[in-house]
Amino acid sequence: MHILHVAASLGPESAAGRLCTSLTREGCTVSSLGIEPPAFDDGHFFSNSASQIQWWRRLGRIALHLHPQRNTAMPWTSPWCAYSLDKWVKNLNPDVVHMHWIAASTVNLPRLAALSVPIVWTFHDMWPLTAGCHCPLDCEQWQKQCSTCPQLGKGLMGFNMPRLAWNYKKDAYHKLKHVYAIGPSHWMTKMASLSSLWQKKTCIHLGNALDINIFAPQNKVAARRQWGLPNDMPILLFGATSSKIPYKGFDLLIKALHDLKTQEKKFHLAIFGEHNEADLQIPCTCVGFISDPSKLASLYSAADIFVAPSRQDNLPTTLIEASACETPCVAFDIGGVSDIVTHNQHGYLAPPFDVKELAQGISLLLDNLTLRKQWGKAARSHILTHFESSLIARQHIAFYEKIIRRANRD
Repeated sequence: MHILHVAASLGPESAAGRLCTSLTREGCTVSSLGIEPPAFDDGHFFSNSASQIQWWRRLGRIALHLHPQRNTAMPWTSPWCAYSLDKWVKNLNPDVVHMHWIAASTVNLPRLAALSVPIVWTFHDMWPLTAGCHCPLDCEQWQKQCSTCPQLGKGLMGFNMPRLAWNYKKDAYHKLKHVYAIGPSHWMTKMASLSSLWQKKTCIHLGNALDINIFAPQNKVAARRQWGLPNDMPILLFGATSSKIPYKGFDLLIKALHDLKTQEKKFHLAIFGEHNEADLQIPCTCVGFISDPSKLASLYSAADIFVAPSRQDNLPTTLIEASACETPCVAFDIGGVSDIVTHNQHGYLAPPFDVKELAQGISLLLDNLTLRKQWGKAARSHILTHFESSLIARQHIAFYEKIIRRANRD
């Protein structure tokens, strides 16, 4: 079986890349196609011209400037000015095209109807179901039609990009026959069922793959020494692409930690990813981006508690990785978090967005080493039975085989 995986960026450590590696180990032929690095050594690119890529993306973003009131802290990408898959399918001759995160001028949606093979699309965020936002938060317009957008505000001269983009996607989806969505979380699968864009189309639930041999518990003392973290107090860990992204909820975490300070709780906060070195008035170590998965596993192992205060999330990779390293997690009960963490079994889930309850969950684990160890071991056991890479790969292969047979019958 030959699967062509497509994403804006398809690196080995992305959720899509980890699936590619797992499928290869299970005997599949895997090709990858993206816009920009990082990528697999034998991966393909839509274009080898960096200037052409930048020009194409700028062209796709022009319409955003007609909404000068837009919230630039929230990602919003149009579906226009994207690449066609036709020639790649013809030249590579895959049995299935599997798309992942294809926003930001990656794939030409109307041209998908011309493909001669089944299409699988993993919804890594809400973009496939909205006009263009990736995280709608409290907005529910996407369920029927994005006629306005609270993230964009009013357009100049009556220009309404949400309505245009939503209708563009609707027309493109309507023409698709053998297309199937995957929701990595039960929450995302439910969101697809509520969407009028994906009406009468299939969306099944399949989780993301994780190499549980890499993400495994390491010696805590040695791990702390590696990262220069103190050994005389509990370590809390937070990680995100950027702590500035509003829906990652870093501001809520800081409020919870200040609440713990008033209770005279002792802890040290470690942060990975992009973070402003502003004075948080909390003992803190920022380690920046970590691309090496074994190093990331050692950081998870160095921590006593991983905290994910997200306002909205599909299936947070950080929670899966932390749990695999036997680090119990505290989070708000939103999105697909409950697929990973069961309250009072693998970690603590606070009601959204109750900062005092988040602090209570952290405090509970800070005060109880035995409970941290118990929940940590239960968390890893849960990951082994639900997200282990070969298991997830075999589930995907069974799904590919099913839709290939269906396409051949038609």
